[in-house]
Amino acid sequence: MAQHSTNETEEALNDATVKAIQAFARMTYKSIYVLNHEKKEFDYIADNPLFLCGHTVQKVRTMGFNFYAHCVPEEEQGLIRQLTQAGFSFFNALPMEYKKDYTLSCDFHLKHPHIPNLLIRQEVTPLQLTSRGRLSKSICMVSLSTARQAGNITVYTSNPTHCWMYDLMQKNWRRQVNPTFTTKELTVLYATIQGFTVKEIADLLYLAPDTIKFHRKKIMEKCHVHTLTEAIRYVIVHKLL
Repeated sequence: MAQHSTNETEEALNDATVKAIQAFARMTYKSIYVLNHEKKEFDYIADNPLFLCGHTVQKVRTMGFNFYAHCVPEEEQGLIRQLTQAGFSFFNALPMEYKKDYTLSCDFHLKHPHIPNLLIRQEVTPLQLTSRGRLSKSICMVSLSTARQAGNITVYTSNPTHCWMYDLMQKNWRRQVNPTFTTKELTVLYATIQGFTVKEIADLLYLAPDTIKFHRKKIMEKCHVHTLTEAIRYVIVHKLL
């Protein structure tokens, strides 16, 4: 997860930044941490057990970036290398003024002592740049993945109209236009996420159950997936809600 080493002056995290991160960490089950790409270590790690893999915060900080070598399965070490190389390649090609607007995400497994086959989703976004525009620190968030397998390297911005997907076989980025949904489709999607059945959604919207099924089918077609669960994951991951 590291890339470069320079002699440029590094700016330490100030107390206000750390307190803001700590406050946010208290409100979520997700693990939050700060990567120091210059020193190849963690500047901050929340004590959420999801990311720690049974280790203490101090132990993970001692590991530094070797954490990934210890806690990611051997068969996915190549994925981590591709994630790092592809992510920095994309980032370095951006104009300096836009570099903080992008977020990189990927799904991979962690070796957890109590949760076999733990698949997590890691999102990384720049926190500090050096005077030359290099990535100095980034803030990361780890959550339970809703994907079926590791991979899914994606770059996105606050603009929901498109994202960039990394092709692991071709080793290149491709721009992907995100689908748009009608108001009715979004309403059906929200109700589905809330756990309402087809009949319950039909009653709420004064529509026939077959109409609700039709909207669900259109949602899945637009997301290019085969199940409603996959469609829900797609719209959440790509921030389309």
